[in-house]
Amino acid sequence: MNKIKILVSAHKDVYVPENILLQPIQAGAALAEKRLPGMLHDDEGQQISGKNKAYCELTVQYWAWKNLEADYYGFFHYRRYLDFSKEYPLRTQKGYRIAGSGRYAGREGLTECRRYSGRRHLTGHRRLTGDGYFKSRVAPYKEADSIRKDLSAYGLDESNMRRIIEKYDVVTVLGERMNVTVYQQYCQFHSGEDLDGAIRILKEKYPRYAEACDLYMNSKYIYFCNMYVMKRKYFYAYMEWLFPILEEFEKEKDFSGYSERELRVIGFLAERLFGVYYTQLKRKQEVKCCELGYVIFHDTQPGQIVHPYFGKDSVNLVSASNHSFAPYLGVMLQSVMERADSGKKYDIVILHTDISQEYQKILAKAAEGKPHIQIRFCDVSDALAGIDLPVRHHISVETYFRYFILNFMPEYEKVLWLDADLVVLQDVGELYRTQMHHYCVAAVLDLDLIGTYRTDQQVKKYIDRKLGIRDPYYYFQAGVMLLNLTQIRKRYMAEDLVRMSMKYPWHMLDQDVLNRALQGSCMELDQKWNVVMDWQYGGRRRTDLLKNAPYELWSRYLSAREAPAVIHYAGGWKPWTMPDCDFAQFFWDYARRSPFYEVILYSRIPDAGFRLSAKADSMRSFRLKPTRLSVAVDMRKVNRILPPGSLRRRIVRTVCGKFL
Repeated sequence: MNKIKILVSAHKDVYVPENILLQPIQAGAALAEKRLPGMLHDDEGQQISGKNKAYCELTVQYWAWKNLEADYYGFFHYRRYLDFSKEYPLRTQKGYRIAGSGRYAGREGLTECRRYSGRRHLTGHRRLTGDGYFKSRVAPYKEADSIRKDLSAYGLDESNMRRIIEKYDVVTVLGERMNVTVYQQYCQFHSGEDLDGAIRILKEKYPRYAEACDLYMNSKYIYFCNMYVMKRKYFYAYMEWLFPILEEFEKEKDFSGYSERELRVIGFLAERLFGVYYTQLKRKQEVKCCELGYVIFHDTQPGQIVHPYFGKDSVNLVSASNHSFAPYLGVMLQSVMERADSGKKYDIVILHTDISQEYQKILAKAAEGKPHIQIRFCDVSDALAGIDLPVRHHISVETYFRYFILNFMPEYEKVLWLDADLVVLQDVGELYRTQMHHYCVAAVLDLDLIGTYRTDQQVKKYIDRKLGIRDPYYYFQAGVMLLNLTQIRKRYMAEDLVRMSMKYPWHMLDQDVLNRALQGSCMELDQKWNVVMDWQYGGRRRTDLLKNAPYELWSRYLSAREAPAVIHYAGGWKPWTMPDCDFAQFFWDYARRSPFYEVILYSRIPDAGFRLSAKADSMRSFRLKPTRLSVAVDMRKVNRILPPGSLRRRIVRTVCGKFL
């Protein structure tokens, strides 16, 4: 069996499908701030990793050439993969195919290009038009939402990939039809002087490639992406041909005035030089070539599984947020970090579906210089697919994300859940040390519910008959919870809790579900670990409800207010909407030192300029089929109107997918 190695270049942590042929590798590892775990690194052995800014993915190809043993060498990009669902073999008869012209030239003169598939004699994916060129019948690429979904539609399984690869010497992307020549296309976006220099060096070093170079540069079919799979013989020959050209160009060129994008010139040139080399190969009848479409994946986040960062010896903290709530989450994290004990390790995981990369970087950067604290993000969008979870008032769908801790953090035995709308005044590591024994959850009792239960007959009826809580005086508040995941997994999976949530319109949504599911297995925490703020509405205050609870609980709450460890801004009132509300001073104290202070201030000003920048941060462009026109969509608004996983979102996606 041939040894096939396909390297998937990445500069950040990404999801790579489980396939023995695919191996992720960190490109430019020598320049990176951190080494990505679970990957190869292009700065080991004989390498040019430090040139990644100019050479782009070529540092990976160079590394494979010098350090990797294989029969076939392949290269993908973490967002772009070859599509193995349909192959387009190139076969010559009495001559060779002229790259891009759609014709063959040989002793018999010019004949129309043909492609063969089984017994059928096909014109292939191009047809001859009046202007003498072959027009593409098949789009050279497809687009897909997530790489973590079923990839069978793209033939990305080992057996199918191996079957196709082993039939050919070279497998690469379909040539993409342009309105201009390859040479003209390059000059539209880059410096023609650079391309002229590379062509001159090529012809000086390899005169026999001059004709292939002219044919390709004057054709209107271009091979993008630097993606291919080659048999060892041709891969080594390509490397030995390519790098001397690039090295000579690098010696001659003065890059001092180049911008960051222009510094990538060697990578851009190599993409065109590949087309020249491939054109020359196709002129040899003994070389078997095949072209494939490729797939562009928009979501390549690892998302699925979060592994313990510090092993088992850490305070494991989990929260959830959406993009618009991220600044307030930032204040909560600021309070956690300021109160954290430098002698402990804090593994912080944020569950989300739409927090932008920019906001993620800002939140994670807040922990820089604190080696005992690590902030990571887990996209749980896939878990919401096909689920329309109910929401109510100020409570968003993110409240349900705590269910998915069971799925996305399978190696964790215990975590501390903190809502994003709170601040801590004491080290939560003290709370995390609480011994839970056989209990599933440790939490503060909810005096809101208990006080209302004693005075409101409708609520009492709901709790007794619908929710079915045997002891309402042990109903807990879910904003701060120690979760014994080992014990919970013995009873439920995340899917069980989701089904419960959709079974009935529960008053307090997932909090009711958790109380129903875990009743009898809740360990009571000191009230100081979840002191809910007071509010006033319609002439009533929250404390009017709380004091209806048994006096012992009420007195514990009053004591906790004097020395709170956690202040929870539960309910409709928040410090950022009511700046002088109860306990607001603690929020603003942390907010001033958080990276989002100005964002929070300006987001409250009507028609503030910030609203425009926030909108731009969430904009996504879609191309209108079959045109090349693009339309910009504000995904924040889409997510509000069409929540991820909802039925109406799937319907709209199905309808609009035909045009986008």
